[in-house]
Amino acid sequence: ATNECIILLNCFNWDELAIFMFDKTLKEGGVYHIWGHSWEIEKNHDWERLERVFKYISNKDGVNYVTNSELV
Repeated sequence: ATNECIILLNCFNWDELAIFMFDKTLKEGGVYHIWGHSWEIEKNHDWERLERVFKYISNKDGVNYVTNSELV
């Protein structure tokens, strides 16, 4: 857990943290959920970062992609 804490502390960019957490969930199992507000993405000019995360997490073997209602 110590190495993970160091990695998390070094993730100054939310997109890097999102990718790290996806990889962690993929390795350990569980549910990976992205939640945010479009107005924050717009305000911070983060559309490219969001696209980067979506591109990274999409079309992975062994991942079941579902909507919020399907998850429940």
